[in-house]
Amino acid sequence: KRSSSASISGQDGPGPKTLLHHFRLSVHEMFDLGQADTKYNLFQDGRTHALGLFLIRASWNLNCGQGDDLRGTSELLSLWFEPAVRGLRGTLFTACVEICEETKENEYNEFIEGSFTNKGDSQRTQRARIPPSELPCLALVGCQRHDDGSLTNNIRYLRKITSSRLMQQLNMSNDQQASLESSPTSIQKEVRKVVYEQEETLLFPTTESTDSQALRIFVAGDKSSVGKSSICLGLLGSFMNMGYPPESLAYIKPATQSEETQLIEVFCEKHAIKCVPIGPLVYYRGFTRAFLAGEVPESSGELLQKCGDAVDRAARGKQVVLIDGVGFPAVGSICGTSNAHVAKACGYPIVSTDNSLRRQRKAMGVLLVGGSGVGAAVDSYNLNATYFMHNHVPVLGAVFNKLSVEGFYSLENCREQVSRYFDQYQPQARPFGFVPLYPAIAKGPEAIDNVQDYIQIFQTQVDVSGIREEALRIRSRLATDLDSIVAVEAPEKASTPKTQKKARTEIEQSAILAGAAPSA
Repeated sequence: KRSSSASISGQDGPGPKTLLHHFRLSVHEMFDLGQADTKYNLFQDGRTHALGLFLIRASWNLNCGQGDDLRGTSELLSLWFEPAVRGLRGTLFTACVEICEETKENEYNEFIEGSFTNKGDSQRTQRARIPPSELPCLALVGCQRHDDGSLTNNIRYLRKITSSRLMQQLNMSNDQQASLESSPTSIQKEVRKVVYEQEETLLFPTTESTDSQALRIFVAGDKSSVGKSSICLGLLGSFMNMGYPPESLAYIKPATQSEETQLIEVFCEKHAIKCVPIGPLVYYRGFTRAFLAGEVPESSGELLQKCGDAVDRAARGKQVVLIDGVGFPAVGSICGTSNAHVAKACGYPIVSTDNSLRRQRKAMGVLLVGGSGVGAAVDSYNLNATYFMHNHVPVLGAVFNKLSVEGFYSLENCREQVSRYFDQYQPQARPFGFVPLYPAIAKGPEAIDNVQDYIQIFQTQVDVSGIREEALRIRSRLATDLDSIVAVEAPEKASTPKTQKKARTEIEQSAILAGAAPSA
């Protein structure tokens, strides 16, 4: 059980479970963790970074902790925070900040002024605009200790988490809270999203040696629903069985059409694998038409840069990162963000002091996932591999998925014929495996219980070591092959827009009213 103990036992290195401690701090200490350091010694044992999730208790959420007994609240805060910070080095903690007592009116005023007062607005006017339901209840606070002993603080409020959403989960029964461990909640996802996107802003280390970059593998499908995510699941499980610690692996889907929770997300949560299931590029309802109309705030280049930055963050301190594609290879091409564009934008960054190289990357290898059959499987592979290679993205080979165990198109029959084709006509490429259809990992709460059996089957049918070796070979070759360096277009410079930019909610609502079907 977590408690409000003043002792510190933060995370000094990656591990399967991050030990958090819970504190009760004043609003002054939230804005200046140096004061908290004096009380709790946040930076003991040479630690240089601290990161905390703060619950702000005030009149609008007064019941989110009763008196001195905040154990239940601290456990729930830890449940939201811990999955997002596994593997991070430094002191990691949760805290309650109380600003709801009359004696703390000055602290409340300071909180409001520090959070909301804009230049030119009077305090009275600014406060009047903020109803209690819109005041932030959660904040992430990062702090860095410099060599000279000085500290730098930064705060990010989780404004999307309203007091009503917060209270709904804080008032859950014990059984409901226990279910959160196997099914990530919207609050847990939002906390993780902000941590992943704001690591640098929250003052956590962001640099890594270029010679220790994580191996990157882009997993693409020849069509939608071919099973890219289940192949990624099999690869992650296989890498773990090969000796990779879970904290050395990462999974990210930088572009997506679906925002539903997938099995691979639950698997990663269970095994403390860094997981970014929803990246910065979401093809929501109305996105394409709004993009063509100039209503989407970001350009193609800006969207691709966000994807690359997200993968870079996921790859920090990892040995292998899997990048999951969306749909078939050309999905997104109408916006200049096809899978090939995303794969290039998410390749190995070139670290150089030369300004001309800052926007360049070395392409990673793509593993294509195909379906059942012989002629259709090979034809589809050739079509989609050509698309990537035309865009200067190397293809590792293929894994063919969801094959029947019986019949004319049985796994064994398809393996024999497809392998014969590659041996005769494409010896430079190879099929790494043929995976049987495994309904037990279809949607449903029991799917997670069948994952280990699926991984065992996957490992017997797929040459995971061969995939790894080919990806390493491409990474090694790219280190000296200047032709493999791809220039990632810099975001277009902002200009006076002819069309007014719109927020996602406005675009999507317009599409829904016009009869648009869900994206996926």
